[in-house]
Amino acid sequence: MTAITAKALSKAHLAQAACAVCALGGFLGLLGPFGSYLNHGTVSRIVYWVAATWLGLALYAAAIIATRRIAPPGGRAFWCVLAGFVLIASVPQAFLTRGGALLLWPALGHVLPGWTAWYAQVLAIGLPSTLGGAVIFTRLRRPMIVGLDTEPPPASKDSTTSLGTGILALQMEDHYVRVHTHAGSTLHLMSMTRAIDAIAPLTGLRVHRSWWVARHAVRQIDGPARAMRLTLANGVTAPVSRANVSVLRAAEWLAAPDKPN
Repeated sequence: MTAITAKALSKAHLAQAACAVCALGGFLGLLGPFGSYLNHGTVSRIVYWVAATWLGLALYAAAIIATRRIAPPGGRAFWCVLAGFVLIASVPQAFLTRGGALLLWPALGHVLPGWTAWYAQVLAIGLPSTLGGAVIFTRLRRPMIVGLDTEPPPASKDSTTSLGTGILALQMEDHYVRVHTHAGSTLHLMSMTRAIDAIAPLTGLRVHRSWWVARHAVRQIDGPARAMRLTLANGVTAPVSRANVSVLRAAEWLAAPDKPN
């Protein structure tokens, strides 16, 4: 099998993430890092740390999802943007976990670290965990996608059938191309150029280095030239590089700019 639906992939990794979060929370509750081993009650510590890790899963998973909408997974830009989002997500994580600690152990209010130190402690766990989780996710999903295949399938006249029908967009991810349709998405081991050739004569444009979009799929165009995005029929948003704005305008995807009076 050379492809797997995004829905199935998400369910599999959601179950793995849930198990990992519970295990990590239980381990941290027993270990008691950052002085929390002094807090009264082992069960209370475990409950606190499991809740904290579940909160972290929600915040840092959102950071990964937001990053994937901006930069192709695996590239340098992806890791830089992800690190930035982790810095932002750690703010509510620090605020809520510190508040939770005060609710469980109010007597510790006078000895808890200040906000800066608490944020640094949250970041010390959140940043490596998120980056490591993203690395593991990227590496583990490849065998599920390509199976025993080591080479891309040869190009043929009926390649469009192998990519599916009702294609809305193509998204480059490392050495793979994600094919977006109304039913979901699949990954194929091939170059973006080969994928675009395979779906000809479907009308569309390369709107970004990592995105090709079918003309009929576009439902909404938002943002200025430096940050333009296309909303597709399936709800997915595709970025438009600034250099390709003029290409979209020449193809009459965009309204002509108003002339000054």
